[in-house]
Amino acid sequence: MQPGPHADLMAEGLRADGDAFRAMFDGRRDDARVSLREAAGRFRASWEAAPPRSYGRLVAYLKSATLAGDGPEAAAYVRGQLTGACDSPTSCYAAAIAALLEGDDAAAAA
Repeated sequence: MQPGPHADLMAEGLRADGDAFRAMFDGRRDDARVSLREAAGRFRASWEAAPPRSYGRLVAYLKSATLAGDGPEAAAYVRGQLTGACDSPTSCYAAAIAALLEGDDAAAAA
């Protein structure tokens, strides 16, 4: 069975994420932000194309988007995707990080 387009999107996200960190280490903040936004877009697209319960992609999306300065928008998207469900350690982690980004400490603690 072939991995599918979601795997290609995930790989593209990882490449862009690596580019972002190399740019950060080199002090190129603007380049890093561009690469982080690209990574976030790829991780989100990968989530949307992946099989159910591929929650690690939401975590990757949140991380890249937050570092790029787009955390609140990403948090709203993730919480909407999870619809309050927390049925695995990874989905609970994504939900907690999203809640923290939105300032909802009670939901994050739950």
